[in-house]
Parts: sequence; C-alpha cells; structure tokens
Amino acid sequence: MTRLNKMLAVALAVALALSVGFTQAAQEKVPLDKLPKEVTDAVKAKFPMADIKRATKETEGGKTVYEVIFNNDKLHLHAIVTGEGKLTEIHRHVDLKDVPATVVKAVEAKYPKAKIDEGVHERSDPNGKVIGYEITVEISAGNSVEVVTDANGKIEKETKLDAPKKGG
Repeated sequence: MTRLNKMLAVALAVALALSVGFTQAAQEKVPLDKLPKEVTDAVKAKFPMADIKRATKETEGGKTVYEVIFNNDKLHLHAIVTGEGKLTEIHRHVDLKDVPATVVKAVEAKYPKAKIDEGVHERSDPNGKVIGYEITVEISAGNSVEVVTDANGKIEKETKLDAPKKGG
C-alpha cells in the first residue's frame, strides 16, 4: 500500500468514526397545496384554528412523516404526522430554563464544552404528555447538532445540522 493510499485510508477511517452516532437532516420542503389531505385533516382535527405556514417531509424508520409548522391562537407549533394522517407528536417552543435539570445535565454531559441554544422544543404526544425535548447544541463555530431526548434526558437521536449558508 502506498503512502498516499495509507493516508487516504486513515482519513476515511477518521471521517467514518466522527460520523458514527449522527444522522444527517434530510427534510424536503412540501408546498402546502401538495400536502396530503390526510395530513392536513389530522392537524385541523386537533387544532381547528391552525394556520399552516409550511411543511416538510422525511423518512424515519422507513416511513414517510410530515412536519407541519403552524400557528394556533398565539402558539407556534410543529406537528409530526404520518403519511396516513396519524398525529404522533406536537412540538412547542419552551425556554431552556423550563427544561428539567436532568435533561439539561444529560446534554451537558454529552457535550461538555458546547453551547446549548436557548430555543428548545418540548415534544408531547397528541394527548399533551411530555415525551421529550429537541435541543440544539453548538459544538463549535458553525457546527451544531440537534439532540433529541426522552422526558428524562436519555439521548435518543443526534442529527448534525447543516451550517448556515454564507452570503445569503
């Protein structure tokens, strides 16, 4: 094996090691007029006054799910809905100070030198029971991770976020 091939092999191994445990956000914007009726109906059934602003779709566990962003009264909410129209989660913004200490400590233990974003989404089931949190953590300049926890702080998923585009 040549020296160059060895260096490439080491670089590839390092890149793979750094990516283990992370998934890459792969959401596709969905025009509101293309949002399946079942998805819209599920949101409107739970939130009759919902003013839907935008939607995305992605594949989780081999199934298509939609994230529908909307305003309801004075709340800004996100609903996670299956392609068949089953509402599975509701996300709402909460302040970091309102997140249980056990959750914050778990994220800080995983990312001790990172900065936790003040904007946190509380995840609840359709009945309002808190099931976890989505917390954005800046691990270095322009390098952030969305950490999804359960209600007790156990980390369920980590997604590397795309860096903001410069000049636009």
